[in-house]
Amino acid sequence: MRKQLFLTIISLISLLPSALSQSISEGEVLKDINYDEYLKTIQLYPYSGDLRSTLFSPVISLSSNNPLVLEFDEVEADVQTYRARIIHCNADWTKSRLMPMDYLYDFNEFDIDEYEYSFNTKIDYIHYTFKVPKVKKSGNYILAVYRESQELVFTRRFMVTEDRVSVQANVIHPNSPSRRFKDQRLMIEVLHPNLHITQPNQQIKMVVVKNQDWFTAKTELKPTRNRIDEAKLIYDHIDGSNEFNGGNEYRFFDLRTISFPSQNIGSIKKGDDYNSAFVFIDKIRDDRSYTMMDDFNGGFYIANREVEAGLISSDYVNTTFSLRSNKLPAGHHVYVRGKFTNWNLLDEFKMRYDKNLKGYTCTAFIKQGFYNYEYFVQGPNMEPSHFEGNFFETENEYEIFIYFWDQTQLIDKLVGYSQIISNKRAR
Repeated sequence: MRKQLFLTIISLISLLPSALSQSISEGEVLKDINYDEYLKTIQLYPYSGDLRSTLFSPVISLSSNNPLVLEFDEVEADVQTYRARIIHCNADWTKSRLMPMDYLYDFNEFDIDEYEYSFNTKIDYIHYTFKVPKVKKSGNYILAVYRESQELVFTRRFMVTEDRVSVQANVIHPNSPSRRFKDQRLMIEVLHPNLHITQPNQQIKMVVVKNQDWFTAKTELKPTRNRIDEAKLIYDHIDGSNEFNGGNEYRFFDLRTISFPSQNIGSIKKGDDYNSAFVFIDKIRDDRSYTMMDDFNGGFYIANREVEAGLISSDYVNTTFSLRSNKLPAGHHVYVRGKFTNWNLLDEFKMRYDKNLKGYTCTAFIKQGFYNYEYFVQGPNMEPSHFEGNFFETENEYEIFIYFWDQTQLIDKLVGYSQIISNKRAR
């Protein structure tokens, strides 16, 4: 009787509106957003114990026993109480109809109570760690973190898969002569012998994402052929809808030490309050031929060469980026971006034109580590890759998500997931 009463109370509590749920409007597309400038280096990744596991996409199997791990820093602050909630979403990242008790094993309020103080750094910070609880259902999720005052401070997407279908894909040249050596065309097959699909256009939703950058996501792909006898859906569009800009290999710099300038760091300046680093002055690459170069497809990882405990001993360094270029026409803006900005166009990474430099520059605090980055153009008359170029030969990572609309539960289940690498090199 007591147990039944307890479960009833928990169920009623989960129905009560909260400051967090009230901040999410009906039909709002939920994204990776940071609402607090003092919270930095926010990472959500599948835990493996490897330093570079932070490079991986926040995707985990429903049957996996290894959790997703959230890490973030709060700069120049005292320890605060942070909590997390988990929100189940539809395939389009709007909030689903499920209640927390439908997809969680616990009450939907989790304390983030594991933290460490930075050690031997000029910029003081507190490093928080949180293991994401296991969920009951596959699909899209939002991890929402807020302060004790119910102030929402950031959100992060993650995906939970169940293996009901398999995905096969390869990358070929586009049909268009003008884009043949610039873009990459994906040919995709979905095999579903264990999933009964009668109306693929209504039941199946495919999403393809390049280099974990959800701004590149293609969400409207429909199968061009349905081979019922083979339980196979084929996506071989010829209209360009399955094509991505090839882009270029990402620029990079090594900031794992401030004892001396490492790779692609021009100089290091040590100060009493903070240290500064100056990335080598970059040049435009769109007018050059493709050059093969290993990268992390826009990713980064935190490390300090001098000590082992890099997560709390890596300092924040005032880092300057410079790009030599003519000034772009009015209405066009240049940003530094990569996975370390969550692919967002952030004000602190917005570049200004410097006449003395004859190019663009910006300065921002970045935690020590190894970084990939690119220069992104925002404007009406230029491609975002204006400074980088597009090449078919570029090695890119593509993630393919297959969602199945479950009519009985009225949710999008993530029934298939695959990663492919275009022009994969032997490592």
